[in-house]
Parts: sequence; structure tokens; C-alpha cells
Amino acid sequence: MSFNTSTQPPIAIIGCGLGGLALLLTLHRRGIPATVYERDASFDARAHLGGSLDLGWKSGQRALRENGLQDEFDKHSRPEGEEMRICDSTGKVHLKLGGEDEEGPGGPPQGKEDIRPEIDRTVLRKLLLDAVPTHLVQWDHALSSVRALGNGQHELTFANGITATCDLLVGADGAHSRVRPLLSSATPQFLGVNGAEISLAPSGGDAAWGRGAPYESMCAMAGRVAAKANGTLEVCVGPGTPQAAIKRFGSVAASGEREG
Repeated sequence: MSFNTSTQPPIAIIGCGLGGLALLLTLHRRGIPATVYERDASFDARAHLGGSLDLGWKSGQRALRENGLQDEFDKHSRPEGEEMRICDSTGKVHLKLGGEDEEGPGGPPQGKEDIRPEIDRTVLRKLLLDAVPTHLVQWDHALSSVRALGNGQHELTFANGITATCDLLVGADGAHSRVRPLLSSATPQFLGVNGAEISLAPSGGDAAWGRGAPYESMCAMAGRVAAKANGTLEVCVGPGTPQAAIKRFGSVAASGEREG
């Protein structure tokens, strides 16, 4: 029996984010018809939004590897956060993993299976999108309502006036999902907790921060600091960060001055 996969998809996926695209690609490569519906008018609508995420060899990378995208991921990803130090409030180091010190490497050599490379969310989304036929993604389809038809089928009505009928409905449309209410009465709740990340770039010809103890001095104030390969420190500021420390980080970020 023939059918139009844009209006009668056996599987309808709501949301063209990473989860929705990964599922679409997995199904497509195995010959299972499916269609993704996305509220944005095009990929470029929010291409400037989103940070980066790290993918492990056995988790996120596995989904890419089994769909033929491992080489593309390797080309566009980068190692980050492979060194970790846990300090107390005085800055004393109690655990160090990865990296190097005066005695040499902080741990055994790491292979691809041991690290979690970072990739920009927009870049990863584009990789997934380019790997599926364009007609399988229906842009400008904001889901307005869903009506159960029985036998697992659902009728989908979109804001642009188009309707579609599917045999299986998948919600991949984020925290404010239009599909979730079909399964649960749970709704997102804001817990009143905020956080921010401040980038403190090195200056001069030296890429080192703090003259010997950048992690310790920053961790004593902030609690969590990430060092980038170019010498930049990413300071994570949360509810427990002292107000004086937040002002100090802001001053350093604005002026470009260095600690120590």
C-alpha cells in the first residue's frame, strides 16, 4: 500500500533536535519510514543557540558510529574537561584525574574509549540533518493538538493548518512537550536555581593562570573551574558562590587582568 509519508507517516517524531534527528536517522538507515515535524521554519531559525555537549564512546558516540557518522564526529569534536581536580574550601587538592604535573601524567594514557570529546550542539545537529533525506523533515510544523484515533493511531494538527495521521507518535520536543501530556500529567517546574559560566582568558605570552595554583585559588572561591587547552579558565558560578567571588570574577573578566 502506498502513502504520503508527510501526512501519513507510520512513525511521527515531534521535534527536530538531537534526539529526534538521531531517531530519524537510525530508523531511516534500517528501512523504517518515519517523519520529523519541527516548529521552526528552517535550520537557521535557532542555529545560533545552544552550547556544546560531551559524548562518550559507549553512549552518544555509539549512536553516531552505528549510523556512519563516527568520522564526521571525530573531525568536528575536540577533547575538553579531561583533567579534573577536587579541592576543599581552602584549595587543597584531594583528587586529581588526568592532566600532567611535575611528576608527569596524572594518569595512564587515554584512548578514544576513555574520553568524552565535546562538540557544538549546532554542528552535531547539522551532521545529523545532512545524513537524512530532506523530505523526511517537515519544517514550520508547530504541533497544536493531538487526537487519539484508537489502535495506537493519532491525528496530529499543526499550526499551519496541516493534519497528519500516524501509527506511532514520538515526542522529542523538549521540556514543554506537546506529546508528554498524553502519557503523564507532569509539568516542568522552575526550582529557582540559576548558574552562569564566566570565561577568564589568559593574557601575555604565557598561557598559564595564577602562577602555579590557578585551580586551587579559583576552586576555593567558586567550587568548579574548567581549564581549556588555550589557557582559558571557565568558572562556574552557582547559588553557593560567595558574592565577593562573583564580583571578583566579573572584574577580572571585564578588565582582562590576571590573578597572582
